[in-house]
Amino acid sequence: MSEIRMVVPDELNKFLESQVRTGTFSSKAELARAALTEYLESISTVSGGYDEETVFSPEGRIYQMEYAREAGYRGKTVIGIEGKEEIVMAADVTSPELGYEIEKIISTDNGLLVSGSGLSLDMLKVVKELENYELNRYKDLKYALTEIFHDHSLSRELRPLGTMLLIGAKFDDETYLVEVDSSGAHRRMKAGVLGNGKDGLEEELSEKYEEEMDGEKCEDICKDLLERSESIQIKKI
Repeated sequence: MSEIRMVVPDELNKFLESQVRTGTFSSKAELARAALTEYLESISTVSGGYDEETVFSPEGRIYQMEYAREAGYRGKTVIGIEGKEEIVMAADVTSPELGYEIEKIISTDNGLLVSGSGLSLDMLKVVKELENYELNRYKDLKYALTEIFHDHSLSRELRPLGTMLLIGAKFDDETYLVEVDSSGAHRRMKAGVLGNGKDGLEEELSEKYEEEMDGEKCEDICKDLLERSESIQIKKI
């Protein structure tokens, strides 16, 4: 065990001696070690196996971001397909036996179609913030996403958002399907899958996908991929 030597003020030394006399600790060193351990546990969660603050590691990683991304992988399945003239989005909305069907795909006031996997409240927060933006171009949407996610990605006072999103939009009669990572990184997609079974379903989707499919064909593919779900929600834009 490593040894640490330190100098303390006389007042603190007298306090440590008084605590030792009570019999709780056998020596000042044992008391100091217990106090230091408790303090470190209060400011760090290293002993719990994860990191509390969104700071860079020496390897350039942000562990909190990786945890948030993992939350996105664990959500219910969402599928989005960009067809010839519209975007079709489908989601598994299977609810508990006595529960109501949830609204997994949201139409925003400024004309977006949004769904996601991961923490539902985080997804709703992004939806609410997106509604504050005037979106006339694809560039406007990209800037809005960057602004919303940036603080959560790097601020020590906020945690990363534990959600991944699929966003459907239409600007100047052109459709856009955008996949958004928990870090806020986004990319335009022809088709995408989020949530449970992502890897396997993406492979199936890639085999079934054809350029410029009509909305009906896109919807049929979504239903095929989600055939095991008890309840499916489908929306188009």
